Amino acid sequence: MKVLLIQTPIEDFYSTKIRTFPLGIILIYTYLVKKGINNVKIFDFLTGYKDIKIPIPFEFKYLEKFYLKDDRSPIKLFSNYYHFGERWENIEKIIRNEKPDVVGISSLFTPYYRESLKCAEITKKVSGTIKVVLGGNHPSLLPEEILKDKNVDYVIVGEGEIPFYKLLKHLDGELKIEEVENLCYKVEDEIKCNEKIFLNDIEISHPMDLSSLNSEKYKRGKKKYVFIESNRGCPFNCEFCALKTKYGKNVKFRRPENVLKEMEILKKKYGVEIFDFTDDYLIFFKKDFKELLKKIINSKILKGIEICATNGIPLEKLDFEVLKLMKKAGFKEINISLVSARQENLLKMGRPSNVKMFEKIYPEIVNLDFFTTVYLILGLEGESVLDVLHSLFFLIDKKVLIGPSILYAVPGTSIFEKYSKTTPFYFLRSSTASTLTENFSTKSLLTLFSISRLINFIKSKVDEDFFVLQKDIKFKKISEFLYEFPEGKNDAEKILLHKIFTTFHIWGYKVMRKNPFRVKFFERNEFDEEVLNKFFERFKISNVSGIRKFIKLNGGEISDYLKNINYDLFHR
Repeated sequence: MKVLLIQTPIEDFYSTKIRTFPLGIILIYTYLVKKGINNVKIFDFLTGYKDIKIPIPFEFKYLEKFYLKDDRSPIKLFSNYYHFGERWENIEKIIRNEKPDVVGISSLFTPYYRESLKCAEITKKVSGTIKVVLGGNHPSLLPEEILKDKNVDYVIVGEGEIPFYKLLKHLDGELKIEEVENLCYKVEDEIKCNEKIFLNDIEISHPMDLSSLNSEKYKRGKKKYVFIESNRGCPFNCEFCALKTKYGKNVKFRRPENVLKEMEILKKKYGVEIFDFTDDYLIFFKKDFKELLKKIINSKILKGIEICATNGIPLEKLDFEVLKLMKKAGFKEINISLVSARQENLLKMGRPSNVKMFEKIYPEIVNLDFFTTVYLILGLEGESVLDVLHSLFFLIDKKVLIGPSILYAVPGTSIFEKYSKTTPFYFLRSSTASTLTENFSTKSLLTLFSISRLINFIKSKVDEDFFVLQKDIKFKKISEFLYEFPEGKNDAEKILLHKIFTTFHIWGYKVMRKNPFRVKFFERNEFDEEVLNKFFERFKISNVSGIRKFIKLNGGEISDYLKNINYDLFHR
């Protein structure tokens, strides 16, 4: 029996996972090989392909007025709609050439379920006899919905290693279908689901076997990287997360020595130099985590590696001792999921971390010089525009990069049940800026998102000493430029708008490339003026810190510096 395991392309305005490593598929592949099933291949149709611009789907046309085409501003939103991954016609050719008996399709993210079903359709077009199996987060949450599609034969809910193996045994006639846990399937017009069992021992699919992957595709810079897990699951029940549906409420752990051994194998055998822990609750047991870090530090094989945890690190488990060990072991960056700087709102959402924890550990993060990203969610239930601005200004003077994400409802969460049960699944993504509560509009959400990018841009210029006047640079006086302003804008706002917000098109300003430079205002209604005004009012009395350097400048000082800077520096 020949088996293909597929990671599908996705289509969106942007993707943060273009170089993503297909961890779930690798874990299933590893377990199958361990069990003696060797005629298995992995095809990652997402990573390592040139992005293709495609027309914006009709249902997303309302976003065109916000996402300016081919915008190259340093604080742009999104400018085009893309197909990320292999072309559909090539996927069909590959499946036809491979002649598989079973195709397993990973469907991780709800907004991209259509791309997973497209792969199922292509597979059945090649041959109706091929068995199509879908697994991952979305099918786990909505198996009956997925099985309504005529091209899908089976859905595996939850962890898939053992169920997928048993399904193959069933297809070989060795097991009854009722013996395959976590399996949903069709019997004539009826959909049946077997008992769901959560895996206890996650070591069964480790150490990972990467022999079916082209490891050259997975790099950050010039270094090969992989996702790796030290545990699965999360004990908490945040209202916007559906993780418990897949893994249950229990956290399952691997022994530190086993994680170390796997890392050493991946480094020696495949040349991996960057390890990204995907744990949803890293450092659940602080003692084990510290033991793992010490083993990594003492390993000669792992000398010089980099470690990160882009899913985020829980604040409540951090202290100076842990941070020092992390730094010594290879952590250069820290990703913290703060979500909001309003403590009362975090409590309502069931978040374990809080603002006081962040403030307590923040000086230690600065002292150890981590590159720090703090994630915020814009548009949360119970919050307002002012709450989001409060969170942004809470971070504006901190040595951090702000990681904004617009709230979208995930099936299996209380937010989905309240607000999005009738919303088409493909709208459940950050880029659509879909509004869930009455306190936010698409316009205000995208304005707040763009303000976040502006703050990060200003922070990056603080890092570059961009606002510090250098003696060896000849600056043109502001009077050498010809400007046209709308009425009602004060000097500080004018300078910021001219010097930062404009490269080609952004927020109502357009650069006219003439000599002398001319920046012309034109009316736009796509951003929320009230939100912008509230931001400017506070920005002028706020301190701004860099991301990599702990330098603080006042918003008013930044405006003064910009008056003396040659505008052409923005076009280098």
